[in-house]
Amino acid sequence: MFSQRWWGFIPSPHPGRSMNGNIDTAGDTNPLIDLILSIFETRFVCPLLWCRVAHIPRYVQCPSELFRGRRPTHQCRQIMTTNNNFPSVTNDDQDLVDSNGSGRPNKDEGPSGDPGIVKPDPFNLDSLRLSQDFEAMVGGEKVLTTVHVRKPGKEQWIRVHPDDKFRIDVLTLELKEESEIYLVSADLMYLLGTESTLRPMTLYATITRNGDVFLWPIACPGVDGKDNEWHRSAREAAHIGMKRWIRVTANRSLGAYETSITKATLPDPTWPTQTLQDLVRIAFRKRFIDTVDHPVLRRLRGEI
Repeated sequence: MFSQRWWGFIPSPHPGRSMNGNIDTAGDTNPLIDLILSIFETRFVCPLLWCRVAHIPRYVQCPSELFRGRRPTHQCRQIMTTNNNFPSVTNDDQDLVDSNGSGRPNKDEGPSGDPGIVKPDPFNLDSLRLSQDFEAMVGGEKVLTTVHVRKPGKEQWIRVHPDDKFRIDVLTLELKEESEIYLVSADLMYLLGTESTLRPMTLYATITRNGDVFLWPIACPGVDGKDNEWHRSAREAAHIGMKRWIRVTANRSLGAYETSITKATLPDPTWPTQTLQDLVRIAFRKRFIDTVDHPVLRRLRGEI
């Protein structure tokens, strides 16, 4: 009995006898006290022991020595089976125990701590790799908001739009120190005829391999028929670029542009849906002179 092993310190109702039976074995213990101690052991001690076990981490096996070699009582078995805090430890659960023996679930477990729900690796390459039709999946249309007015870069492969509707002769004002070109209204041609910075130019719609659209300005021949070799070679390059991918580089010793044609078979460019009027509007929206009182003209006259 539990009382015969643990409760030896309780005075025996029979003088000269010990409750543990080790000192005095002459007689039996009081049956009433044995019955009371047995009830106390069954109703209070074992549940109290398992309440103490409730503070043990979830994945740590409850030590069997708590029962001191005895089989659990009915109340203990009921607590073991109904309390969710004490599941038996399996091999899978043991793998999830922290290496420090804390018994806490690893971070890879689900939000509820259930070892059956494993958090996926956020750096899985299969989930990070883009598909071949990424642009089609994203959808949308590229909005053209910037169009530069410039010469082609010496390292760029370009094409010139072959349609006559995508080139136009206009009057421009070029400020070389600021590297800016202004579009001038044709109505001001006779009013500004003495301005040396005015120059008629042809604007060619041009595109790079990357799909960047810009306007290539090339000076027109003079009214007297004289032509600059730089301008003439640039116009020839532009006409070649209407059919082939080309590179245009300046040869200063030659005093002209050199045109290189690619030997590779490259597909034709995909031109934007905007018209030449749209491209001109975007390119010169902040650089358009339509009055003689424009700040640029007043600055050239020394008024400001």
